[in-house]
Amino acid sequence: MLQKIAKITILFLLVLLALNSCDYINKYNPKKVNALVFVLGRHANANAFSDIYYKEIEKHIKNTVYGGYIGIVISDGNTRVVERYDYFKTNATNNRTFNEKVNEYSRVVSSYIMNENIRAENPENDLLKAITEARRLLNVFQDIAKDEGKIIKNQQIVIMDTGIITTGDMNFLKLGIDSVLFGTMSSEQLNKYTQEIAELLEINKLLPNLNGVDVVFIGLGDVASPQENLNNPVKNGIENIWRAIFEKCNVSSIDIKDYPKGNRANEYNSDNSGFPYVTPIKFEQSIINPIITIYTDQVSFIANQADFLNPENAEILLSRYADYLNRYLRQKPDVNIYVVGSMARANIQRNYSTDLSTRRAITVRDTLVKFGVPEGKMLAFGLGEFFPNRDDEFPNGLFIEEIARNNRKVVLIPSDFTNEVREVLTVRDQLARRR
Repeated sequence: MLQKIAKITILFLLVLLALNSCDYINKYNPKKVNALVFVLGRHANANAFSDIYYKEIEKHIKNTVYGGYIGIVISDGNTRVVERYDYFKTNATNNRTFNEKVNEYSRVVSSYIMNENIRAENPENDLLKAITEARRLLNVFQDIAKDEGKIIKNQQIVIMDTGIITTGDMNFLKLGIDSVLFGTMSSEQLNKYTQEIAELLEINKLLPNLNGVDVVFIGLGDVASPQENLNNPVKNGIENIWRAIFEKCNVSSIDIKDYPKGNRANEYNSDNSGFPYVTPIKFEQSIINPIITIYTDQVSFIANQADFLNPENAEILLSRYADYLNRYLRQKPDVNIYVVGSMARANIQRNYSTDLSTRRAITVRDTLVKFGVPEGKMLAFGLGEFFPNRDDEFPNGLFIEEIARNNRKVVLIPSDFTNEVREVLTVRDQLARRR
């Protein structure tokens, strides 16, 4: 009996030793490792990364560096990988050495990320493209791991950015997000709105497949001058947009942190010694006084025609404006809406310019009618290059495209804005007398 107990005890000890040996091997010579890509939006209009950011990312680095793969992507107008660590050597033999190596490797990565010379270089911010590049790099890490006889068990993208995109396929200006009043939306309207944006990007095949990837978003809404501070409804709206997008990308999990405030701005310098310029976006536009300006960057028309270049995109944007207009008209049933077209000055006949702007205004009006705005409540006409209070595209005799872009628009003016209405009607009458 004693011999039997002794044999069982020895067998039990051998099993424990084998298990410990496996733990030892897995810990110090891991075959299953993590892969992590940072997306850094280190550009103007954002605050410098604060200690809060670095404390947050430290744990992600430490969970990856030993035997894992780390990459760093810069998000600007020319997204690119700026550093990558295919794997760190796994030559620890005990806990002390292991912890020392983890700390050592973590300092290497953290020091690189914290170096303010690692910054955006090109104007604007294309965060969606940067996330797509991060996905591509994770795929590269998968292939390297396979060649090294390793398996990547966890994939992660950590985004450190404001979340505001000013160029590329998800340009907030083109999506009309700058004209959306998040503060006036119900939860149901906000969900519908954000889902429409995500679906539009999905339909156009602009979203990366992030299946199996955990996403952490740090610094959303942490903006700096010249970008105006975002109020809570706008922050909430932008967060909802990103959640809808990540869900369409099939991420494993989404962790959007609160908005840790940076300690100072990433300052823009015209001599290229600072951070690159990023166009600030104006998010608030009063719904109580809804003079709505729809630029052709938001709703594009076919050149020299009154048809939408992309009808689906245009209808998504104009359906939102229809909701706002209907709400406003219910509050003020005696009000009408003037739908007024404006054109940039160009080398064409003035009558043609006026006629084209009229036809485009009618196209906008008819689309709003499609989404429930009463046709009898709207009067559409165009003023061509004679829209009031416009800026001259040729201030010094030279054509300035940015000014011209601001003059290509359709403006929705409620009739209770008497000064603005008086101005456009006066110009309309003057043009009529010239003909």
